[in-house]
Amino acid sequence: MIVPMKKYSFLVYHKEYMDFLNGIRELGVLHVIEKESGEIEDEEMRLRYQQVSELNNAIRFLSKREVEAKPADDEKPDGISILNELKKLQSDQEAYYQKLTQLQKEKSIVEPWGNFSWNTIEQLKTSGYEIDFYICPSRNYDVEWETNYNIAQINEAGGQKYFVLLYKSGEAVELSAEKIKLSEVSLSQLNKSISELKGIIEKTEELYDDFSARYLKLFEETRQKINSELNLDKVLLNTRKEAEEKLMLLEGWVPTEKEEIIINFLENLSIYYQIGKATPKDDIPVLLKNRKFPRLFESIGELYSLPDYKEMDLTPFFAPFFMLFFGFCLGDAGYGLLFILGATYFKYKADKKLKPLLTLVQFLGFATVLFGTITGTIFGMNLIDSGYTITEQSLVILQQQNISADVIDKLQVLLNTHVDSKLAFQEKLNKIFQGSLSAGHQKVILRYAESDFPVLNSFRYLLLDPNKMFNLALALGAIQIIFGMFIKAFNQVRMFGYRYAFSTIGWLFLILGGGTLYLLNTSATLDAKMAKNIFIIVLVISSLGIYFFNDPKRNILVNFGAGLWDTYNMVTGILGDLLSYIRLFALGISSAILGFVFNELAMNMSPDLPVVKQLVFIIILLVGHGINIFMSGLGAFVHPLRLTFVEFYKNAGYIGGGKKYNPFSK
Repeated sequence: MIVPMKKYSFLVYHKEYMDFLNGIRELGVLHVIEKESGEIEDEEMRLRYQQVSELNNAIRFLSKREVEAKPADDEKPDGISILNELKKLQSDQEAYYQKLTQLQKEKSIVEPWGNFSWNTIEQLKTSGYEIDFYICPSRNYDVEWETNYNIAQINEAGGQKYFVLLYKSGEAVELSAEKIKLSEVSLSQLNKSISELKGIIEKTEELYDDFSARYLKLFEETRQKINSELNLDKVLLNTRKEAEEKLMLLEGWVPTEKEEIIINFLENLSIYYQIGKATPKDDIPVLLKNRKFPRLFESIGELYSLPDYKEMDLTPFFAPFFMLFFGFCLGDAGYGLLFILGATYFKYKADKKLKPLLTLVQFLGFATVLFGTITGTIFGMNLIDSGYTITEQSLVILQQQNISADVIDKLQVLLNTHVDSKLAFQEKLNKIFQGSLSAGHQKVILRYAESDFPVLNSFRYLLLDPNKMFNLALALGAIQIIFGMFIKAFNQVRMFGYRYAFSTIGWLFLILGGGTLYLLNTSATLDAKMAKNIFIIVLVISSLGIYFFNDPKRNILVNFGAGLWDTYNMVTGILGDLLSYIRLFALGISSAILGFVFNELAMNMSPDLPVVKQLVFIIILLVGHGINIFMSGLGAFVHPLRLTFVEFYKNAGYIGGGKKYNPFSK
């Protein structure tokens, strides 16, 4: 739910204003109303924002280093000075890395030529000789060059020939090869420089560890201090000065549940204040307050947007759907169990702020176990396809279930015949009975066919196969869409009045009424003529809301035109929204198939060698299922997110765009 807010206006004498602000900040309940411009005009504030940004970067950088904290060298070191030292160190290290890259590039050019002295080359030049360095593809190298010129091959690598040419100064030389110019630094000098730079970089990394151990806490405290100053500056910036700057006017929002705190504070001060109610024109901050379970999903809802203050908080309504959809998409009981065990283990060691996230993972794992159980999938193993065999015991049970003797006689063909999968077994039944076997009889035969694992015989028939999971995905989609429309109607009544909800109520009446009549007619509970007459009544009543009373501010003709356009959008939109839920089924199937594939790879790719076979088997399983858990888990989070933010929010009439409640506090 969204916590109701009250608007407070304070008029304070200027000499008492700072004491008043310090008191308000101690309370930490007032969300200050910003000026319409909202611009930062103070250069000092800009500098502080920059310092906070740099401190954030420094804290993120140093937090990655797992070192034990140590006391700082100085009793009261200055956080900004230490930050500047760190920035200088980072700048120097970046220069070192650039120099190292340059030297390594030079080394890659010089290395094929080996370690030689440039002093020798200079001595040859003083004697009237020149040395040029050449490179050409090995296939283009002409051995006659060695006859005509003083050529020495130095190296051959990567399909290239490296050679040098010695000739007298001024002598004309023509070779169809690339002449290159080397930097006048020997390979040994380059290696020495690279080694020295690596040593400097390694030393810098040690200095980073020292910074992390000594100054990480200092940076956090400095950031907190600057943020506190910024909060105060922003409040001062949003204070209106009245009566020749003798009076200070400050306005803000306070949650009704925290009013007692601020009223008790104000009673002890000689300050004039007013309390007002929110109006539709106000930009009111949003504070969510939900019970334990939906509160876990608030961070997920904030990924899209906070609700508008005037509408309903949809977190409690999408939370159970999101959890179920995640389980549907991942759909492996083994993976879900790992989620639960992993989150439970880390929950006892994690920081307090992370515990709600780990609790959320536990709930998502529970949903995954649930859907993995009803689909019979555990670590890629499909319990539905666990073997089907008609045994003598099966035939005896089928007789007890009043299966006709003709059916049992035909089943003798399958006696003691093992079939791997449910689909293959159904195909054999269709072939034997040539399509004459009723769905009821087929269900009974499938139920009492023996499994390869006797423990599964008692419940395997309850597991949902892919066809049923497909239908379940559509059913869940229809439920969420219709549920969203109910929320939309309720929200319209609450925000604008019942007359603005006639169109949504009309669509709900048409969908639910028409669907109910269809089910009653197909089940022969209601005859066709009666169903037709009732449907006409449903159509007429719903049409009034859809086409004529959809907006009380417009005339009937305009409403009728708007209703026609709304009809087009609803028919195409709901159909598209409903089909979007097929992704639940598709992701669940893909996760199960990938798990099965990795199991098969582990079975078939393990070499038939003692110990090695078991080791390779375990490695393939761990790597394969690890990849599957990561990829399928990512999809199981992202796609329910899309169904929530697109399909559900749209049909629930979600407005969004709320501003988060951010009280002025320390």
